[in-house]
Amino acid sequence: MRIMSWNCRGLGKSSTFLKCQKKAQELKPDILFLMETRLAKDKGKQVWVKFGFSDGWEVSRVGLGGGLILAWMPRQSLVVEFA
Repeated sequence: MRIMSWNCRGLGKSSTFLKCQKKAQELKPDILFLMETRLAKDKGKQVWVKFGFSDGWEVSRVGLGGGLILAWMPRQSLVVEFA
Protein backbone atom coordinates (compact mmCIF):
# COMPACT_ATOMS: atom_id res chain seq x y z
CA MET A 1 0.00 0.00 0.00
CA ARG A 2 1.29 3.45 -0.95
CA ILE A 3 0.29 6.58 0.95
CA MET A 4 1.06 10.14 -0.17
CA SER A 5 0.79 13.04 2.26
CA TRP A 6 1.31 16.64 1.10
CA ASN A 7 1.08 20.02 2.84
CA CYS A 8 -0.30 21.98 -0.11
CA ARG A 9 -0.42 25.45 1.44
CA GLY A 10 -3.35 26.13 -0.86
CA LEU A 11 -4.55 24.29 -3.96
CA GLY A 12 -6.13 27.40 -5.47
CA LYS A 13 -2.91 28.29 -7.26
CA SER A 14 -2.71 26.33 -10.52
CA SER A 15 1.05 25.72 -10.26
CA THR A 16 0.62 24.13 -6.81
CA PHE A 17 -2.31 22.03 -8.00
CA LEU A 18 -0.40 20.79 -11.05
CA LYS A 19 2.75 20.02 -9.05
CA CYS A 20 0.78 17.98 -6.53
CA GLN A 21 -1.23 16.24 -9.26
CA LYS A 22 1.95 15.34 -11.14
CA LYS A 23 3.54 13.89 -7.99
CA ALA A 24 0.41 11.80 -7.34
CA GLN A 25 0.46 10.48 -10.92
CA GLU A 26 4.15 9.65 -10.53
CA LEU A 27 3.85 7.87 -7.16
CA LYS A 28 0.45 6.24 -7.82
CA PRO A 29 -0.59 6.17 -4.15
CA ASP A 30 -3.49 4.06 -2.90
CA ILE A 31 -4.30 6.73 -0.31
CA LEU A 32 -3.81 10.49 -0.68
CA PHE A 33 -3.84 12.93 2.24
CA LEU A 34 -3.70 16.66 1.43
CA MET A 35 -3.36 19.26 4.19
CA GLU A 36 -3.86 23.02 4.15
CA THR A 37 -5.85 22.84 0.92
CA ARG A 38 -7.60 26.14 1.72
CA LEU A 39 -10.51 25.03 -0.45
CA ALA A 40 -14.08 26.21 0.03
CA LYS A 41 -16.80 23.76 1.02
CA ASP A 42 -17.62 20.96 -1.45
CA LYS A 43 -14.55 21.52 -3.67
CA GLY A 44 -12.66 18.45 -2.42
CA LYS A 45 -14.43 15.91 -4.62
CA GLN A 46 -13.44 17.85 -7.75
CA VAL A 47 -9.82 17.59 -6.60
CA TRP A 48 -9.72 13.88 -5.82
CA VAL A 49 -11.52 13.02 -9.06
CA LYS A 50 -9.00 15.08 -11.07
CA PHE A 51 -6.23 13.24 -9.22
CA GLY A 52 -7.75 9.92 -10.31
CA PHE A 53 -9.32 8.80 -7.01
CA SER A 54 -12.83 7.43 -6.77
CA ASP A 55 -13.60 7.96 -3.09
CA GLY A 56 -12.69 10.58 -0.55
CA TRP A 57 -13.50 12.78 2.39
CA GLU A 58 -12.94 16.48 2.90
CA VAL A 59 -12.84 18.96 5.72
CA SER A 60 -13.40 22.49 4.42
CA ARG A 61 -11.22 25.42 5.33
CA VAL A 62 -12.00 27.64 8.30
CA GLY A 63 -11.70 31.29 7.32
CA LEU A 64 -8.81 31.43 4.88
CA GLY A 65 -6.79 28.55 6.33
CA GLY A 66 -6.99 24.83 6.87
CA GLY A 67 -8.74 22.22 4.81
CA LEU A 68 -8.06 18.50 4.45
CA ILE A 69 -8.65 15.92 1.77
CA LEU A 70 -8.36 12.17 2.29
CA ALA A 71 -8.85 10.19 -0.92
CA TRP A 72 -8.48 6.50 -1.72
CA MET A 73 -8.76 3.99 -4.49
CA PRO A 74 -11.71 1.55 -4.52
CA ARG A 75 -9.46 -1.41 -3.71
CA GLN A 76 -8.84 0.19 -0.28
CA SER A 77 -11.51 -0.24 2.34
CA LEU A 78 -11.52 2.92 4.46
CA VAL A 79 -14.09 4.21 6.91
CA VAL A 80 -13.84 7.75 8.26
CA GLU A 81 -14.96 7.52 11.88
CA PHE A 82 -14.69 11.20 12.82
CA ALA A 83 -13.66 14.39 11.06
